Amino acid sequence: MIKTPFSYQTSEYDCVPTTIINALRYLFCREEIPPIVIRTIWQYSLNIDTGTSGSAVQVIVDYLNEYQKGKFVKCEYLHSLYLPNEQVHLRRGNKIMSCINRGGGALMHVFTDEDINHTHYVLGLGADPKYSSRILIFDPYYNTEKFSRKDSKHIEYNPEFKPNEQGANVRVSRERLDSYERLWYSIGDIENRECCLIERI
Repeated sequence: MIKTPFSYQTSEYDCVPTTIINALRYLFCREEIPPIVIRTIWQYSLNIDTGTSGSAVQVIVDYLNEYQKGKFVKCEYLHSLYLPNEQVHLRRGNKIMSCINRGGGALMHVFTDEDINHTHYVLGLGADPKYSSRILIFDPYYNTEKFSRKDSKHIEYNPEFKPNEQGANVRVSRERLDSYERLWYSIGDIENRECCLIERI
């Protein structure tokens, strides 16, 4: 059995279903992923003009948790509106890195612009073994443009990424990811912090 390489989103707006399916590719071999799960993820996605709403993500999370009577994956939806703010962060003792360190994935809601409407989903895969202050992510939005001088201090394309394999295509500093400002690849201000943790059972 083999694992399928990660894929990029097809349009400007399908980052959520693409990232969730990439997370399943990360956790399972191709033969282990039921087609009905893929169909259901797409069925509940893209429910608004700008992509997939947070409420739709919650529906998908609930479905995945219930699939096969809870014996497929374990998901936890973290949102600062519903949980204590300290749970959605990357500081010491955080849930995000704990999940990743156990072999799971973190579907992180990040900003891509100072405009609140420009948000995005990426897959967190772990700390960079060479630079512990940087987090490895796979960004499903295909992009080759250089980062600005301000952003390049915190963000870089991963030179070790191989397109035909699973892996991280971007490295982001922990400081930038955990920033409360609306910056490129930041989780952002407290009231908008959102993340979905997923692990294989």
